Amino acid sequence: MIIDCHGHYTTLPPQHGAWRKQQIAALQDGLAPPPRPFISDEEIRDSIENGQLRVQRERGTDLTIFSPRAAGMGHHLAGAELLAKVIPVENILFASETIGAVQGIDPRTGLHYDDTRRYIDAIEWLSDADRQRIYEDNARSVYARLPRQLDRRFAARGATV
Repeated sequence: MIIDCHGHYTTLPPQHGAWRKQQIAALQDGLAPPPRPFISDEEIRDSIENGQLRVQRERGTDLTIFSPRAAGMGHHLAGAELLAKVIPVENILFASETIGAVQGIDPRTGLHYDDTRRYIDAIEWLSDADRQRIYEDNARSVYARLPRQLDRRFAARGATV
């Protein structure tokens, strides 16, 4: 199982983006913020299911823990192997980038820069047990309620974890 602990919600419905621009402009002009737009649960669900989750499923992610949009964050690929060399494996949580965070395709490989699972998979000296810790076990330890949620989720499907 691969648990992504860094899933920014970047595929928001368009009316949210328009509202956010109005909100920022109002703040800059010293005006009252605009009223929040109506966005249905179905629109939110659709923006997640047919956006980020679709891409992450295609890349083999089993569970994504979403965090707020990473507006303005700078992301750099400093080298997953260096991280694994200096940080003990039991302290590494797997994290990918989601749609819009790091755009582009590596011209050398033809793969998306934001498909970070391949960086961990490419570290030849990591054992299968190390990868298991990075992809799943560490997240289960850090997020105390996660194992119970996963057990319920898979039990409902008739599967086991």
